[in-house]
Parts: sequence; structure tokens; C-alpha cells
Amino acid sequence: MNTRWGYLVAVLLATTGAVGCTGSGDRPTLGTGAARGAADAAGTVGPRLHDDANPNGGADHWHAAFGVNLCGRWVPGPLWPQFGPDGTTRTRHDEPSVYAGLHTHELADGTSDSVIHMEPNQADEAGRNATLGRFMAFGGWRVSATALTIWRTVGPLAPTVFPSKAKQPTETHRRGDVCSGEAGTVRWAVGTWRPGQRTRLVEQHGDPSALKLLDEQVIAIYFVPASARLAAFGPVPSERNLPNRAPSSGPIGATTSTLPRT
Repeated sequence: MNTRWGYLVAVLLATTGAVGCTGSGDRPTLGTGAARGAADAAGTVGPRLHDDANPNGGADHWHAAFGVNLCGRWVPGPLWPQFGPDGTTRTRHDEPSVYAGLHTHELADGTSDSVIHMEPNQADEAGRNATLGRFMAFGGWRVSATALTIWRTVGPLAPTVFPSKAKQPTETHRRGDVCSGEAGTVRWAVGTWRPGQRTRLVEQHGDPSALKLLDEQVIAIYFVPASARLAAFGPVPSERNLPNRAPSSGPIGATTSTLPRT
């Protein structure tokens, strides 16, 4: 082999040799094979894992404000209902020993921040797999185009931390249930928080559980009559708890407005 061809082969080997690497130093990786395939399925969009698929090395920590409005009333957000043996690790409803990378936190006064914290640790909760439906399932709740199952919003158990899914009370609102004297239905709207601007919530259609979660996203889920004008309910209260927003006084409360008609 002449010198020129030998040089080209050496360059090719040095370039392609990286394909078989699983990382360097103490940086955690997913390795190869099925694990790598799972990471690819999560996609290159965030929130990203701390692995080889993330060229910047660090895992993303994203935030989305969300709120639930029942018949014109913004209800208090959920306290995370299940924790691991250490009492601090938020875990999944159906897998109580597995960390939930999509979860809420608590404010200093003990109430929910109603912010979806995206801190993925596995491919099934990262990238394109970070959806509203996945977050809801981790908490033991559910949302679809026709029904909404959430944490208990009224009574002495609302909201409270429960040690197991069997003890977590929930409530379900289905299309056709009476809401302010009319048939209610699930509706939803999405916007993006930007500094110094009022968030514009745009009503969406279809299954809200498929919504891809994004950083600085604002999500509103309503169970209201089809005739209600969503804009009149005002902003999602938990916008104030987004980390990049200037703090405001007072915790998130249950606010009420009359049901406007279109």
C-alpha cells in the first residue's frame, strides 16, 4: 500500500472508529444495541438525556406551566402523589420503584407549583416521548379528547400526598357531564411564555395526551361547555411559577370566573 492510500485508510479508521464508542470519562451513556435504539426513538429534540445522543453532555431540565379549569374555575394543581423509599424521589404511578422524569414540585407554602418539570432519566420520558399523556400517566391521571381524570380538587383530601396509587383519590369528568347547567366537554389550548409578553393561548383539537412537551410551554386543559369562550378565563395561573419568570407574590389559588358564551 502506497503512502497516500495508507494515509486515507488511517483517516477513515479514525473517523468511523467512534461509532463503536459508548462515551468517555465519567459521562454516563446508554451504550449500543436496544438501549441506543431507544434513545434514537426518543429523537434529537429535548428534553434530552445525559448520554451520547446529547452533544452538550448535560441532561435538559425544562419547564411547562399547566392548569386545569373546571367549569370556569382554575383548580389547585397536584402535589406529586407517590415517592420512592427515600421519601424524596418522585416515582411513577404504575411503577412505584421507577423515577418519574416528568413531575411537579412544591412551593415553599406546600402547594403545587403546577409546573411540569422535565428531567428525563430514561429514553421513554425524553425527546418526543415527553408528552402530556406521559406526564399524566406518571401521576396516575389521564386526559383524552372525551374525558379528564385528575387529582381530587374538592374536599379534605384535595390535594394531598398519598403513599400508594390505591389511596390516591381522583375525579373524572366525561363529555356530557353537567357543567354550569350545560353539557361539558374537554377542551385545551397551548401557548409559549415569553418575557414581557402576554401568553397567547391557542385552542387545539384532537387528543391532548399526544401533545409534545416543550420548554416554556403553557398548557390549559378545560372541562367547560362547548359554548364557553376560553379567552375570558384568563391566563394559566402557574405561569408565575416558571423559573425564568420574575416571581410574584402569593401562591396559586383556585380562581373563578363566570362562564362566557361564544
